[in-house]
Amino acid sequence: MIVENQKELIKDIKYEKYSYEDTLKSSIEYFNGDELAATTWMNKYAMKDSENNFVEKTPDDMHKRMAKEFGRIESDYKLKYNLNGSAKFLSMYGQKRKTLSENIIYDLFRDFKYIIPQGSVMSSLGNHYKLASLSNCIVVPELHDSYGGVFYADQQLAQLFKRRCGVGVDISNLRPSGSKVSNAAGSTSGAVSFMNRFSNTTREVAQNGRRGALMLTMDIAHPDIEDFITIKQDLTKVTGANVSIRLSDEFMKAVEKNNQYTHRWPIDSKKPEFIVTHNIQLNAMSRRVFLSQNVLYFCTDLGDIFSYNLTSKEQKKIVSVKKIITDLVKFDESIVFTTIDGEIIKFNLKDKTTKKIKLSNNFALNSILYQQNKLIFGTFKGSIIVVNTDNMTIDKELKYHRRSVLKILNFKDNEFYSSSIDHTLKKWQLN
Repeated sequence: MIVENQKELIKDIKYEKYSYEDTLKSSIEYFNGDELAATTWMNKYAMKDSENNFVEKTPDDMHKRMAKEFGRIESDYKLKYNLNGSAKFLSMYGQKRKTLSENIIYDLFRDFKYIIPQGSVMSSLGNHYKLASLSNCIVVPELHDSYGGVFYADQQLAQLFKRRCGVGVDISNLRPSGSKVSNAAGSTSGAVSFMNRFSNTTREVAQNGRRGALMLTMDIAHPDIEDFITIKQDLTKVTGANVSIRLSDEFMKAVEKNNQYTHRWPIDSKKPEFIVTHNIQLNAMSRRVFLSQNVLYFCTDLGDIFSYNLTSKEQKKIVSVKKIITDLVKFDESIVFTTIDGEIIKFNLKDKTTKKIKLSNNFALNSILYQQNKLIFGTFKGSIIVVNTDNMTIDKELKYHRRSVLKILNFKDNEFYSSSIDHTLKKWQLN
């Protein structure tokens, strides 16, 4: 019935249709020649009819569409609380502020000047051609610890993904691997074993050419947390999800005091069924972490670099520089890290020797990439520094971004991407 009513509504609304070429041209003009911004808007937010024709030519059309819907709701609420006196249930600000008209709301949206709604609102609000959620991200309720609970959560993911939602799922409530169960198996494969199921659902449910977005989380207290952390080292597993650890004050206090920490399940139970105890020996908060061959290399707020073997649980202090380290990477038998005062330091793990480069007023920032015997750094000034790893000398400085480089991403041999805080993306070739 809802679908039929929606079809009737669309028949009553006449939209002008635009070709891809006309929309692209108008959008590029709107964004002052920025083709990436134009195509991003076209692919993600521009309204299209049921035959995939564009019915919006620029973001200005989108802003008018959203303003019309917000204005309609404003008028509706004004009518209701004037008729039945429900204004008293609004906040003091809600009772005093003036009603916002469609034109006022449009002026707030226009040119992305004052208000930029979230992506789902820009894509779906007032869009009569598709059924979609206006929420970008949703966290589903905690999973019931059973196959039925897992399958029900999986069904929820599918329904939310097809409505354009990103979803967060916490799997801490599922019992750890090896726990006894009352079915024919006798024991469970554990919480981590269901990650691929949720990941596959994310990849399978298409959202107009883009896959879903899934965040899987697990509490640090869960006995399966190490498997949860390392599962994506196998690049064929959990390819449709990001993972995140829920840290607690209890765990961080154990880190600060180098105390033992107890993993247990159920996590919040006073009498847990499953207990595993580990020694925690991280001397300060880890700032950057790099994984190489089952060994974690991390730096702390105190300027120390440690290694932690995930198999043997052995931790070693590698080097101390007594200054804030902004990033680190390991390759061959060396670790290279950058400091807050603009030094690039290469530390040889075998002979314990160091080589340094000092960047005057051009501090390395946030991201290091190792590729083809080259180290590639982003800087606060927006430039890219390329360093030869053999002799630790600067090969070249590439300039494109106007503001700080946020991330450098590996693409393929001799090619990489850099992204900046000014929302620019650049593809580079080393040769």
